[in-house]
Order: sequence, then C-alpha cells, then structure tokens
Amino acid sequence: MSEVSQATAEELMTTPVIAVTVDHSVAAAWEAMRERRLHHLVVLDEHGLVAVLDDRTLAAHWPAGGPEAPHSARVGDLAPRGVRCVRPDQPATAVAGVMADGHCDAVPIVNTAGVLLGLVTATDLVAAVARGALPVAVHADSWKHGDRD
Repeated sequence: MSEVSQATAEELMTTPVIAVTVDHSVAAAWEAMRERRLHHLVVLDEHGLVAVLDDRTLAAHWPAGGPEAPHSARVGDLAPRGVRCVRPDQPATAVAGVMADGHCDAVPIVNTAGVLLGLVTATDLVAAVARGALPVAVHADSWKHGDRD
C-alpha cells in the first residue's frame, strides 16, 4: 500500500463486483445478495453502469401482491438511475467525498474507458481505518469536555 495519507480507491476496492441488469427480477437481485452475503449490486443496462442497488432500497421497495410479485418486478423499476464513479488512482478522501455528497455508501471504481473495476463501500473505508491504512483526523475544538470516553 502507498503512504497512509495517499491510500487510493484501487487499494480499497472490493472485487469482483456482482452485477444484475435492469431486466433482472427483484427476486433475482435479492437472491444474488443473499447467496453472496452482499449489501450492494451494480446495475447494468445495454449502455453500461447505471446504478448501485443496496439491500435497504431493495427491501423498502419490495413489491406487494403475493408470491409472484417479486418475480415480475424489475430491478430497473426501482434502481435509482445515475451513479457517480471514481477512478482507481483517486485518494480515499475522494471516495468518501462522493459518498457524503451523494448520500450513498458504495462508489463504483472505473478506468478511463468507463470499465467497472471494483466497488468501494463504507465498510471498506471503515476497515481501512481499523487496520491503520487511513488516518482519522480529530479536531480538538470539536470535542467538548465530557464528550469523550
């Protein structure tokens, strides 16, 4: 790994990335997450990457209407279109910035041609902090007496 302050998206990303298409059923997406113990799937259409679908969104939009409803509902009907990506050489702070700005917890990592290389999740960032690969800055003026353990 490079210097602690220069950890890159490529060093933090998870591979391989599991993907579904906009035409997959909601049930198929849920099964893919369950089988692989994932919280995120990349969603593709005929043009490429369109979204990152998380398990909370999938659960919140689970179709009502009996046992066949999840098999007839399509991922493309609930996956939010549009996703901000980061290049592999960008620092972890850029990934965290995309997460904060986009209110999301997973960012696709793509090369200059737009090819998906991996996914960095909030869990990946926390794991990097835990193993000392990312520094944690604490501003002394933000701590008040009694707020610390």
